[in-house]
This record gives sequence, C-alpha cells and structure tokens, in this order.
Amino acid sequence: LSQSLALTDIIFGIYGIELWSYDESNGKLFNVNLGSDDEETGQRSAGGLLLKRATQETDPDNVYSSPQALNAFCKLTDPTGNDFLAASPVDPGVGLPGVLWAEQSSGRHGFHS
Repeated sequence: LSQSLALTDIIFGIYGIELWSYDESNGKLFNVNLGSDDEETGQRSAGGLLLKRATQETDPDNVYSSPQALNAFCKLTDPTGNDFLAASPVDPGVGLPGVLWAEQSSGRHGFHS
C-alpha cells in the first residue's frame, strides 16, 4: 500500500485517493483512513480521503475557482462544517464504492481478486 501511495506523487492528475475495504463479519465496505498527519495539531486527519492536491476550481486564488466547487470540496474535506459528508459503511452494490466493489468482484471488467 505504501508503495502504491508513493507512486501517486509522480502520476499527474491524481487529486485524491480513497480506499474501501470489505468487512466479512458484517458484509459492509468501510472507508480506510489514509489521511496524513495534520501538521498543525500532530493528529491523524479525519476521514479516509487522502488529498494529494486541491483542484484549481477549489483554489480561491485561481482564476478558474468557483464557489460551487469550493462548497463541494469543503463538504468532503472539512469535518468542522455543518454539511460535512463523512464516509460511512456501505453495502456492496450501494453507492459508488459499493457499485465499484460489486463490479470488480463479479469480474465484469477483467479484474480478479
């Protein structure tokens, strides 16, 4: 896993990574915390979204920024916000992680576990 994450530093176009794992005991997929250490507090960041870089649309200093993009970005990344969308366990086939897991598990796209 650490080697895969290290490769993301040299691949252009990757903004963030999420990892989901299947828990056989309850049949759910859960979000694995890949967050980095917060430099200000020294604590592990909340949530499982590992951000490599922010998009230009979410950078207020960029000419391409938009309030809608910044609002959506904050919903995913700012746990102090009232409208923060924390990842919660999902069933296979439900939501984007569940659908991707179900497709991969069925072998429909040439992937094999």
